[in-house]
Amino acid sequence: MKCKFMLSSSSTKNILMLLICSSTLTFAARPFITDDPGINEPGKFEFMAACDFWKDHATPSLQLRHGLTERMDFGINVGYTAAPKEEQQFSTVDFNMKLALIKDILTLGVSTTFGKPDYYIYSILGKAFGPIMVDANLGYSARAETKDADFVYYAAAIYENDHFGFGPEFGGDQEKLEWWAFGGRWHIKNWLTYDIGIGGNFKKNIKFNITTGIDMVFPQEKSKTIHERS
Repeated sequence: MKCKFMLSSSSTKNILMLLICSSTLTFAARPFITDDPGINEPGKFEFMAACDFWKDHATPSLQLRHGLTERMDFGINVGYTAAPKEEQQFSTVDFNMKLALIKDILTLGVSTTFGKPDYYIYSILGKAFGPIMVDANLGYSARAETKDADFVYYAAAIYENDHFGFGPEFGGDQEKLEWWAFGGRWHIKNWLTYDIGIGGNFKKNIKFNITTGIDMVFPQEKSKTIHERS
């Protein structure tokens, strides 16, 4: 889920909340905040359940995505602040859409929050160098009818094969680098992935965040019988 808090070096709390909410999945490439340019197949659903936590916070969240066409998918997200106790509440609902401009290379994403004037527009670039996939997100996060806006970027380099993937990522805004992380994912089945990652900011008193979750794709095609394959 991608929350639309502004990345501002003067607000550590907002930065942390942005990162906690981001790591579930407006961006689909969990456990990374950095998204990849892939689009869900038409007719396919993708369900993601995740939790971001550290000693002083815990935020479980859910997302459901659906492939609309070969070049477009749509997602809806919701989360819940479980800790600290005094801040317990459900988040507002986020809606997001991805449009592939150049399939598997360049994608445009748009995200907004129901009932709020916040929005996030970003481009997603992806390029494979052998088994290493490099993804970069460049975006503009803003609040309508105000001057509250930021240029936001994320980048990740991920070693990937049929069984697992892992790597580092970095992110920030126009002022400075704000975020680092290292994560990995295990492809248990072709429709099921488990992931875990840890990240933090670059301040002297680091604000850490652990994220973990599952990603499921359905419906699955039934295996053909020997007679059908022949």
